[in-house]
Amino acid sequence: MTTKHHEIEITVVDKSVRQPSPMPQLSVGDTVHYFSKHDGKVVVRFPGRSPYRTDDRVNTQVTGTETVTVTQHGLFKCGCQLELSDGTVLGWNPRDLAGTKDSGGDHDVRKPNRP
Repeated sequence: MTTKHHEIEITVVDKSVRQPSPMPQLSVGDTVHYFSKHDGKVVVRFPGRSPYRTDDRVNTQVTGTETVTVTQHGLFKCGCQLELSDGTVLGWNPRDLAGTKDSGGDHDVRKPNRP
């Protein structure tokens, strides 16, 4: 199985926090680290299942302080946030999905790559 490491930059446009478009192609076994060049803590929230968990737990998150391994294939919806040092949260808001839709997206994860 061939795996890749992905550095995924989360950017800020006005008060919208965005993941790359298109997202890099992820496969089971790949590793991922989310980061931002802006001050603050990157948080990627998965309201449904997460590609980084081995169970079916919902409403989980990963942060820019960790490198995670893709463990499941499928389509996973996510929302990106940047938590500023003063407590302000920019980006995706589960209570305002229409207003913050640009701060979310899908991770379309493939089955493991074969050499």
